[in-house]
Amino acid sequence: MLLAPGTRLGPYEVTAQIGAGGMGEVYKARDTRLDRSVAIKVLSSELADRDDWRRRLEREARAVSRLNHPRICTLYDIGREKVSSESDDAVIFLVMEYLEGRDARGTNHPTYALGLAGLADAYISLGWDLFAMRSPDDTYPRAKATATEALAHDPDCAEAHAARGWAAAGYDWNWAAAEVDLCRAIALKPQYAPVHIWYSHLLQAMGRTSESLHESHVALSCDPLGLILNVHLGWHHLYVRQYQPAIDQLLKTIDLDPDFILARMFLGEAYEHVGRLEDAITEFRRAVDLSGRRPIYLAGLGHAYAISGHRDEAVTTVAELEQRAAREFVSARGVAEIYLGLGERDTAFSWLGKAFDQRSGWLMHIQENPRYDGVRDDPRYAALVRRLNLPR
Repeated sequence: MLLAPGTRLGPYEVTAQIGAGGMGEVYKARDTRLDRSVAIKVLSSELADRDDWRRRLEREARAVSRLNHPRICTLYDIGREKVSSESDDAVIFLVMEYLEGRDARGTNHPTYALGLAGLADAYISLGWDLFAMRSPDDTYPRAKATATEALAHDPDCAEAHAARGWAAAGYDWNWAAAEVDLCRAIALKPQYAPVHIWYSHLLQAMGRTSESLHESHVALSCDPLGLILNVHLGWHHLYVRQYQPAIDQLLKTIDLDPDFILARMFLGEAYEHVGRLEDAITEFRRAVDLSGRRPIYLAGLGHAYAISGHRDEAVTTVAELEQRAAREFVSARGVAEIYLGLGERDTAFSWLGKAFDQRSGWLMHIQENPRYDGVRDDPRYAALVRRLNLPR
């Protein structure tokens, strides 16, 4: 919901929109009580209805309120206000210090390249198949262009090399180019944990399992309490068929944060492969609830339903995903895996073809993913592996 100039949010009167992003919009406004300009960050209406994003905004507010630095804007207020007397819809917003600035493009300030690299990371996250918030075609070309621009400003920006390398792997499936950039990033900044995760994924897809495990441990050593780093190690055990170590590691992650969606999702997968199917369904339901029923996690639940004999629930789930695909981005890979669980090979491979066309990044792990064990003898599986340029 875009706010027109003159819209009131309590004592704040919107004067102009100054930016927009994945979480919502940013506006310049006037604080009518203190007669000063402020910046207001409004959570998008799509996300405002989701408990997980509301909690995220509140965490951001608490974190920013504790900071005091000349280069960090001050948080003044947080609120929820109706914007129309004709509707019960309300917006959730943060009120921050408004700082006049200039366009940074063309600057050689060293932090500019780092900022661009962070933006490239954001584009990657939106399109990466484990989140599947946007089509990879919409996000990865932007990620590559932004990372390349960052490197034009600072050729030694490790974060930019890492982002460009991951885009080469997760979107282009150009494994050689990806490895060059990822190794360059590690050489420049070995303590940068995300690059070790991405390199671990690449190595695992290439069949270099022991090297992948080493990178997983290096990543975790950079930040032993990092949630995604702990989940990644659990994922590694899962995809090399070490199911009990995977379960133990993922439960450890859930002890750190019971609401971490990826831990619930991968724990559900691990339970599938040890025959604890009702436990798997419980974990996937938790992931679905935490995510606000995001399609990629709903697909995981549909697969668990399918292999546990809950056929009606699986069919209902896949029907919902197919309907939603007409109006929002839905990972075709997730839909394909439900059909694999239902034993409908032809339909599954049709959807895997769509997943390839979508540039579904998780296809890089098709050879290790236990869900595909039942179709490895199918010529269409071998053809897909060849199209992905994966070693066999």
